[in-house]
Amino acid sequence: MNKPDTFDEFDKDLLAAEKHQLAKWLPDIFGYCLVALSEQWCAQDLQSSKIRARFVASAHCATHSHLMTQPDALAFADNSLDCLIYHHQLGYINDLKQLLTEADRVLISHGQLIFIDVNPQRLRGWWQRYIKGKQPDPKQRYSRSTLIASLADSAFMLEESQLFYKLPWRTWSIIEAGIAKLWPKTAVAYAFRLRKKSPCFIPPAIPYQTLAPAKV
Repeated sequence: MNKPDTFDEFDKDLLAAEKHQLAKWLPDIFGYCLVALSEQWCAQDLQSSKIRARFVASAHCATHSHLMTQPDALAFADNSLDCLIYHHQLGYINDLKQLLTEADRVLISHGQLIFIDVNPQRLRGWWQRYIKGKQPDPKQRYSRSTLIASLADSAFMLEESQLFYKLPWRTWSIIEAGIAKLWPKTAVAYAFRLRKKSPCFIPPAIPYQTLAPAKV
């Protein structure tokens, strides 16, 4: 597992947009414990949440947190978290199904799972590869469509999604809005808000016997 790249000025704008979106979602999530896996965030970035026990974990260093755990092997007990956030973590795993299974294990029923990650089909990646001649990111990343397809057989259901658009140059928001409408796959990053499905209880069938009418 490689250490994540350092964010430049362009990515700082993206982080600000991600935090803004997260600030819209967190006030609607209630519970007792929230954990975010991130290499760039700190506990102050989660202050919009009404959950008091908020922690930031990292798989590489403990710069912003005292917790260290792997995204697909979480060091938490079963049914112990109300909300779990993966922030730019999908680039460091090999099995998305295993990650969803692990999230299902640690989250309570109706728990919230949030993904915020970079889109491998982003416009900026094509710009760097074909215009600047840079090699593509060697880390495995999952696109928005791949993540949606993986939810079909998982314990989670999609509640809300958000795409982040940012061109590799300074421009007006009207151009970004046009690209967002005509070319949605070029989003720089995406965010998903998922809810853990509640197991349905089906009462067992009770055999009954038809009684004959009583004789008078």
